Amino acid sequence: MSEEIEFIDRHYSEFEKLLTEFVETRSVSNEDDDMTNCINFLKRIFERLLDAQVSVIETAGLPSLVAQIKGTTDRTELLYGHYDTMPGGDRSLWDTDPFKLILKDGRYFGRGVGDNKGQLMAQILGIYTYKQLHGELPFNITFLVEGEEERGSVNLGSTVAKLRDSLLKQVELAVVVDGSINQDGEHVVRLGNRGLFGFELTAHTGQNDNHSGNAGNIMTSAAIKLIEVLRRLYDFDTKKVLIPNFYQGVPIKK
Repeated sequence: MSEEIEFIDRHYSEFEKLLTEFVETRSVSNEDDDMTNCINFLKRIFERLLDAQVSVIETAGLPSLVAQIKGTTDRTELLYGHYDTMPGGDRSLWDTDPFKLILKDGRYFGRGVGDNKGQLMAQILGIYTYKQLHGELPFNITFLVEGEEERGSVNLGSTVAKLRDSLLKQVELAVVVDGSINQDGEHVVRLGNRGLFGFELTAHTGQNDNHSGNAGNIMTSAAIKLIEVLRRLYDFDTKKVLIPNFYQGVPIKK
């Protein structure tokens, strides 16, 4: 057994208590939860466990938190996560209190334990374990923890832009810690994240209302026009996007 595993086993109950407190500190994103307690909890944990320099960043919405941990080189890597959670939903559908950490059948249950409080606490405690066993880190680590991921990260872009020449200036690599484990128990590492691109199509086939019984066989169908446009964007037979240069730089598996 490695010394890291032995250390974790010895301190497991302490680590579990920290996760319990984190999960049970409410931070529902799309409700009017007061995030002060959650921010203060994270700030205290970063400072106490990792000797981090912590800055609370005010935004147009909920605050973000930047925690900087010094290493022995100038290289800086960023770990991104979020402290907000989805609401508990219909309580009748839960077997346990969604805002209590419950261990059941070898799995933890509680709002945020799988997105993203559990993963975020795992990173904090993993770095804490390393520092306790090996001393200083081989490079700097910066945490960026936001409070609006479940709202679509509406102020993340402006926050990063504001910090790019100060707290985030030296970052060379960003790692999203909002990850998962496969059903077979294997860890997942995704190289790159998908993005979303949305647009709206409107088809005009007349300048005024036309009765379908009188003009249904004469007027152009708006639905047909939209299908024609979609077929110019996507080949439904080959399942390929037809937009020029869409696959440029993307390795295609043959």
